[in-house]
Amino acid sequence: MSRWVIVIGLLTMLIGIGGAGYGVWTIWNQHQVITSARPVRAKVVGHRTKDLKASGFVAKVPLVKYEYTVNQRPYTCETVTPAELMLPDTWAESVFTQFPIGAQTEAKYDPSDPSKAFLIAKYSVAPYLPLLVCLVIAALGLGVVGEQLTNHDAPTMTPTRSGAMALGAKQHHLARARVLGIVGIIGLICGAPAILHHLMVSTAPHERMGFLLEGAFGIAVLTALARSAMRFRQGVGFGTPVVAVDRSPTIGRPLQLNVSVPTRFNGTAHLNARLKCEAKDTRLFNFSEEKPNTVLVQQDCLLAKSKPVSKDGEIAGTAELIISDHMPPSTPIDSLERNHVVWSLTLTAEGSGGRKAETEYILSVMNAPLDDQNDARSGAGLGR
Repeated sequence: MSRWVIVIGLLTMLIGIGGAGYGVWTIWNQHQVITSARPVRAKVVGHRTKDLKASGFVAKVPLVKYEYTVNQRPYTCETVTPAELMLPDTWAESVFTQFPIGAQTEAKYDPSDPSKAFLIAKYSVAPYLPLLVCLVIAALGLGVVGEQLTNHDAPTMTPTRSGAMALGAKQHHLARARVLGIVGIIGLICGAPAILHHLMVSTAPHERMGFLLEGAFGIAVLTALARSAMRFRQGVGFGTPVVAVDRSPTIGRPLQLNVSVPTRFNGTAHLNARLKCEAKDTRLFNFSEEKPNTVLVQQDCLLAKSKPVSKDGEIAGTAELIISDHMPPSTPIDSLERNHVVWSLTLTAEGSGGRKAETEYILSVMNAPLDDQNDARSGAGLGR
């Protein structure tokens, strides 16, 4: 768990939540402008268009000049809709046809400021987009925080009564599925009402870019929920593994591994373990490609193969792990060095029906005691 990453995630969440609040306000403000406007008789006196540029697109915005009177005071305005819209050029032509010069029509003005008026009560997609974009930003921040809070980088090894060392997982195998599911549900709860409201009030012709972005948001939310459900389906068939080693991991000494994984289905299962030593760059931001994470050694062990399992049963296995005497020990978690040596054990349980659960354990591998190192050197000298 990195405190700096959590801080960045929390700041991202706050920015996203603040932006989403602004998006809600803009949606409410647009709705208030349209629903609170009062009708007034107006006369069309002119037409013109102007170019509206956005993201490389250019749209013709129709401007209809019209005159009206409120409280015996004359006003002139040329706004057609409360907000400028990115619509096809044919929209401008249809507006000029609908409001010919010299025609009497009905306009709607703002009672708090009669100089502001419009002819067509058409909702723009623009106020909805900040809300959806900021919800994505907030979801990313939430995902980062949730991932870090459920992640334990520090080795967890607890002595048992038998003298063995019980290993604590870096992260529960369903933790990411839960975080992804929470992010998807929050996105659905917060984003769906805004999208549905826009679909209800939007009238033809529609702003296609807005519908594309709303569709992309919906696809992202459904994808997060689908991936969460898929991971739950894969991992829910296995319980929390019970993993123990016969001694503290030490350079130059073999390690006896004992694993037991509860099963919650009827079928067959495999159990594999992978011991790995990596040199990891601990910098939060590394924009250069120098010294990427390097695997120094890797050992794969098959603990159980195609063993029949049942509900409320378990699959178990043992193996001897080799920690070579020429390998470096683990770097302390609080070390200020840029590159850390990290020893890890990855346990993978696979079962029939596509079930799979992968759990990682961080090991604290120490150097052998000085007496053992001297004995090893003496033995090597006698051998020569």
